[in-house]
Amino acid sequence: MKKVALASALLLTIGSAHATDSIRWNSLALSYQATDLGGELSPTSSNTNLNGVSVKATTMLDQNAFLTGEFTTNSDDEDNDSGAEKSLDYNTLSAGIGYRIPLTGQADLYSTASVMHYDIDSLNGAVENDRSDTGYGLNAGVKGILAPNVEVGVQFNFVDIGDYSDRGHELSAMYHFSNQLSAGATYESSDNIEQIGLSGIFFF
Repeated sequence: MKKVALASALLLTIGSAHATDSIRWNSLALSYQATDLGGELSPTSSNTNLNGVSVKATTMLDQNAFLTGEFTTNSDDEDNDSGAEKSLDYNTLSAGIGYRIPLTGQADLYSTASVMHYDIDSLNGAVENDRSDTGYGLNAGVKGILAPNVEVGVQFNFVDIGDYSDRGHELSAMYHFSNQLSAGATYESSDNIEQIGLSGIFFF
C-alpha cells in the first residue's frame, strides 16, 4: 500500500513538473495546412482545395511587446477536364509587431499589426494567371490556459492587400507535452479562406 501511495505521489510530482500554467510567446511552429480557397482569391468560379506548410516565429522584445513573422506555401496540382495540367500555388509572407496585456496569470489579451504579401500563381492548360500584392493585416485575440497543459485561444483577423480585403476569425488549441514541446490545432474561417492546421511548436 505504501509503495502504491509512493508511486502515485511520484507520478503527480512528474505531472506537476511538466504542467504549463502560463502563456509563453517565444516560439517556433511548423504546421501542415489544408486550405479551401474561394471568393476573391480563387482564380476560378469554384473553391480550390490546397495543401501546404507554414513556418511561424514569435519572440518577445520586452515584457509585453513582441515580433512575429510567418511564411506559408500551399499548392494543388491536377489535370483539367481536357487532360491538360492544372495547378495553383498560394504563398504568403508576413512580418509584424504585437503587444500583449496579461489579464490573469493564465490568460493574455493581444493584438498585432503586420506587413503582408501574397502571391497566387495558377496554370490551366496554356493559360497562366499570376497575382501578387502587398498590404497589411490586423489581429486581436485572447488565449489562456483552460486546464493543466491545455491552452486555447480565439483571434479576429482583418487583411487589406491591394484590391483584396478579408475579415474572419481563428480558433486554436494546444497541448503542452513539456516546457519546450507542444502540439496544436487551428481552424480559420473568413470570407475567402477556410483552413485547418496541425502544428508542432518549439518554445525557447
